[in-house]
Amino acid sequence: MRLFLVIIPLLLSFAQTGCASLGVRTGMYSERADLYPATAVDAGVVAYVATRPFASQMDPTFTPDAQEGLVYLFLPASIIDLPFAVAVDTLLLPYDIHKARKRQSDHDAKVESLRTAGPVPVPPPTL
Repeated sequence: MRLFLVIIPLLLSFAQTGCASLGVRTGMYSERADLYPATAVDAGVVAYVATRPFASQMDPTFTPDAQEGLVYLFLPASIIDLPFAVAVDTLLLPYDIHKARKRQSDHDAKVESLRTAGPVPVPPPTL
């Protein structure tokens, strides 16, 4: 029975490898880094779990909520996924650079169009 309790979480962790690489590129994460996004997600989970005990010791009013417990469940998967995320992010680096440049040029074009449009007319107040 104990062997079963060890093997099942390990198999689930191995099944989730690559999930950050797929998640950041399919829109699962709203906030993402432009370069090496899956690596940033996995490192963020590990860093959050590593620094959380210090935050709870410093704040006497700290009360963990249910979502915080879920982060601890993703820790083994994030640690296992980290080398795969680095490899996939390195392979997809040219694509990520292209997307980042396109996003920046779209933003610059929007700012320029707003700048050249002139002031927005304000309607007179009605009494």
